Amino acid sequence: MASSRVIAAGGAGATVVLGVVTSVVLERVGAGWGWWVALAAVVALSAGLAGFLAFRQQNQQSPPPGPGSVSAGRDITAQVSTRVSGLPDGPGAPDGAGSVQAGRDIAGEVSTHVDFTAPADPER
Repeated sequence: MASSRVIAAGGAGATVVLGVVTSVVLERVGAGWGWWVALAAVVALSAGLAGFLAFRQQNQQSPPPGPGSVSAGRDITAQVSTRVSGLPDGPGAPDGAGSVQAGRDIAGEVSTHVDFTAPADPER
């Protein structure tokens, strides 16, 4: 299966080619109705390609965040803090604990604290 970058690069290249084809066909539309049909087909193909690329980008999911992680689809603009304790250490430890992920900008203060030791027993 092709990687996301290869598909994005191919889509960008195809968009440029379709733009050139559109301008060439647009110059010829005065020559008859056949060129209008060709123009409509090129525009429909361009719209379909743009929709496919946008839909594909929306459906790419990142892995779920680990315990104590902060994840935002767009910007993080406010102060965010997480604290997790008692996670198992070693091979059974969860991936991505305490990670920070934002779709665009991180403008607020973000702090995460992950403690891989067991919390003190409150009964003692």
